[in-house]
Amino acid sequence: MAGIASILRNKGHEIKLIDMNAMEMETSPVVHETEYLIITSSPMDRWETPYLDLTNAYKVIKTYKDIGAKIILTGPHGTLTPDEIFSKSKDIDIILRGETEETVSELFEHLDDLKTVKGLSYRDKGKIAHNEDRELIKDLDVLPLPAYDLLPMDKYNYNVNEDLLPSPFTIVETSRGCPYNCIFCLKVMHGGRKYRVKSPEKVIEELKYLQDKFQIKSVYFQDLEFTIDKDRVRKICDLMAKKGIKLNWACAARVNDMDDSLVEIMAKAGCKSISFGVESLSRKILNNIQKGTTPEMIANAYEICRKHGVNPNSFYTQGHYGETKATMTESLKNAYKFNIPHPLNRGAEIIPYPGTQLFEMGKKEGVIKEGTWDEIKQLRGKIGTEPDYKKTTLKALSYFILAKIKRYAKKA
Repeated sequence: MAGIASILRNKGHEIKLIDMNAMEMETSPVVHETEYLIITSSPMDRWETPYLDLTNAYKVIKTYKDIGAKIILTGPHGTLTPDEIFSKSKDIDIILRGETEETVSELFEHLDDLKTVKGLSYRDKGKIAHNEDRELIKDLDVLPLPAYDLLPMDKYNYNVNEDLLPSPFTIVETSRGCPYNCIFCLKVMHGGRKYRVKSPEKVIEELKYLQDKFQIKSVYFQDLEFTIDKDRVRKICDLMAKKGIKLNWACAARVNDMDDSLVEIMAKAGCKSISFGVESLSRKILNNIQKGTTPEMIANAYEICRKHGVNPNSFYTQGHYGETKATMTESLKNAYKFNIPHPLNRGAEIIPYPGTQLFEMGKKEGVIKEGTWDEIKQLRGKIGTEPDYKKTTLKALSYFILAKIKRYAKKA
């Protein structure tokens, strides 16, 4: 949204940017002179895991519709299922599908002729019209700096571990897309598997601005996978040192991208934590979800991070395709074997989001009937899982496994 605000402000529009989450608002303040309300169905840090309940968004939309504003929606919901979203809210006038920057720029130049604007869905004389898709932005360096100055920059914090990334804190996007093929991953707002980046110089320009203007102390790089292009990461780290950028930062990466020299350079440049989408430590599950990793790769990444004082953080999910009591047991056993932290509560269960391979598998098997958002939120962990999965708790399994380990140790 800050990117959209920057583009429209540069074109002479008066902009007010409201971050309801950061301001802990249950309802949006009404700006009565508003002509157009542009609202996202999920913020950028939730593009992969968008909200399943848009009740609050619809309330804000209605509030602004009641004062005569035109309503423009962006985000994964409208991108994936525009017809469903239009049916849910009669107040929405226009949906921006996919990447928004070029679409919104053209939209406000062609308000009287919407059919010429790629990437739009809109109401047209009582019907819904869908224009052709817009091509992806090839060079992300053409994008202006987001309008950080319109955001409540003093309100943001890294809620995973503020000791590692102290406030003032913000997120920064340096790339879009991911070339890998995990069956559950929703990448539609990032451009799918087409990987595109900002140049190291562009990234440094943004970091220096944040440090100088807002005294930012820490940053999370909100890329799907920050380390896909290792040479680019090395160049960014080198330029941070040369330009006097002293920030604590963190990122997400794949375990198979970790090597000793890369993490050493990242640590020296201020990297404090790397988040890995571990998902599971079961070989069967890792194969089923086409993760392209193994428990040994995960253990190696952890070892490298620990060696250089970088905190390895793991994202686990459950209810994957083929999940059983046996795969959950295997995941826990490998956690003990390789000294990798593993949650003992029933954590986030996989959701078959529209636009993912898992969703298509669910439709093919007849589990997904309509494919609506209301339906899929009832299908967490229900695509391809076995009956004994739902009856199994990780905590009970962990006690069982630990007891066996201790018993075997005594015998030895």
